[in-house]
Amino acid sequence: MAYSNIYSFWLGFIRKTRASIKSVWRYRPNRWYFLLYLALFLFLTWQAYNIYSNLSGSLLVLRYRIDFGASLIGEPRKIFIYPIVSLLILLFNYIISLFFSTSSKNRFIFNLLFIGTNFITVFMILYLMSVYLVNFS
Repeated sequence: MAYSNIYSFWLGFIRKTRASIKSVWRYRPNRWYFLLYLALFLFLTWQAYNIYSNLSGSLLVLRYRIDFGASLIGEPRKIFIYPIVSLLILLFNYIISLFFSTSSKNRFIFNLLFIGTNFITVFMILYLMSVYLVNFS
C-alpha cells in the first residue's frame, strides 16, 4: 500500500512537471528569449575564454578603480565564474517560471523573468569587456 502511494505521488509529480514545462515552452516569446539568451551566453563564454587564453601572467585584474587602481585581483580561472552565474540565473528563473505556469498572469511573469535574465547577461558581457580593456590595453 505504501509503495502504491509513493508511486502515485511520483507519477502525479511527473505529470504536473511535464504540463508546466509545456506551458512555459508553448508561449512563443519564451522561445525567442531562450534563443537570444543562448547567443548572449555563447558570446559571454567566448569572451571569458578569450581573456583566459590571451592572459600571459598568473594574475587577472577583475576590478579597477580610477582613484585607487586595481582593487580586485584574482586567478585567471575566476573569469569563468561569470558564464556559470549567468547559466544559474537562467535555471533559477526557469524554475520560478515553472511554479507560475498555472497562473492566469503567467505571460507577464515569463516576460519579466526571461527579459531580466537577458539583461543580466548583457551586463556581464559589458563587465567582461571592461575586464578585457583593463588587462590588455
